[in-house]
Amino acid sequence: MANRWFIADLHLSHNSVVHTFKHSDGSPLRPFKDIEEHDETIIDNWNKTVKASDLIYMLGDLSMSRKAIKIAARLNGRKRLIGGNHDFGSIADYQEAGFEKLYGVKVFNGDYICSHVPLLESCLDRFVNNCHGHYHSHHVNNPKYLCCSAEQTNFFPISHEEVKVRMKKNKEAFEETGNVIDWCKVSRGLA
Repeated sequence: MANRWFIADLHLSHNSVVHTFKHSDGSPLRPFKDIEEHDETIIDNWNKTVKASDLIYMLGDLSMSRKAIKIAARLNGRKRLIGGNHDFGSIADYQEAGFEKLYGVKVFNGDYICSHVPLLESCLDRFVNNCHGHYHSHHVNNPKYLCCSAEQTNFFPISHEEVKVRMKKNKEAFEETGNVIDWCKVSRGLA
């Protein structure tokens, strides 16, 4: 069976994620000198991690332009896109970039549901957890949610196994402290 990977919010060729967006402490959301370094680092990290036969679920916000969608053709794996609020391309654009399937949400054996934005908690009655993107450096303080935005994963896709480990650790941390783990701080070496 192929490995399964997850990541969200690549924002390829989106200058604002490098030059404008900040963490709450004022540090850059994405620590790259320019958008070219940003894109090349993300492509390199993805391709070091994901093999050609692996399944990879992009949980939305690949890019904000049709031109940037073409960059995704350089990314390894059998790509699936769960549409995000910045995914403006046509189905044909994503197919040309190598995406085999496009989804609004994707359910995995009733264990968790993947979406771009976090789903309402009432939607999770049928599912144990929600693996999502959209929040970048923030998180929902509820162990049913796991944000896989690039900032939360140190700009690498994370495996299905890592998703399950993080969900378990979030549940344990929440039961102990009332707070889930801040994976963005973990990836920045601050926790």
